[in-house]
Amino acid sequence: MSVRIENNGDVVTAYLEGELDHHNAREIRESIDAALDKHAPGLLVLDFGEITFMDSSGIGLVMGRYKKLQGTGAQIHITGTSPAIYKVPDFPSSRILTREGRILKKMINEFKLRMLSRSSNESFARVTVAAFIAQLDPTIEELSDIKTAVSEAVTNCIVHAYLDGLGTVYIWVRIFEGGLIEIKVRDYGCGIKDIKKAMEPLYTTVGGERAGLGFAVMQSFMDKVAVSSTPGKGTCVTMSKQLSLRVGDNAKQG
Repeated sequence: MSVRIENNGDVVTAYLEGELDHHNAREIRESIDAALDKHAPGLLVLDFGEITFMDSSGIGLVMGRYKKLQGTGAQIHITGTSPAIYKVPDFPSSRILTREGRILKKMINEFKLRMLSRSSNESFARVTVAAFIAQLDPTIEELSDIKTAVSEAVTNCIVHAYLDGLGTVYIWVRIFEGGLIEIKVRDYGCGIKDIKKAMEPLYTTVGGERAGLGFAVMQSFMDKVAVSSTPGKGTCVTMSKQLSLRVGDNAKQG
């Protein structure tokens, strides 16, 4: 991830390139803020044209710059965004689904991953899951949705579950017949006291520039999201998505 900043009179333009997530958002914010403090522009342009992946950290980036410029008379213009990179979630009502409510199908493949809750592992997690799902030949949009949901779930473990130190994040991905995928992201951190409240859009227990959209994004991009949590013992997020298999793909899966 990189940012190139240009100053042209009263306009500061930040050209962002690469993958924007929780791990690198802070460095990008600091670079842009340094330019704002130095030049005091009347307009900040954020160019997302070269962004290849973005989760809710991107929204936090925009919201933070908006707050920083409030009261200065300066404006923000966003350009270069693509629906293929990030879809604005429709903020569905919280849905906590149970295992009993899911139709079970025959599992045909699976993998498990265990990693430390370092933010540098976020991109590794989503790329690894995407590489495994690629065997089903998903569309670019489906793959982007899955990567974004995984990124949000893993970020929650890093930012919320293990707030005071490092812990272990567990990811379990299963492929079922007919193109149904299930992804579990598990931690043994602090847990969630009020799941319903935590799943409300824009709600966050962490200050700074967290957008509070993690669960809303997961629900928007995946078909089903189930959350189970016990304070002091950890949280498990289960997400599922039905892929639109091409003709003949069902026959190849065996």
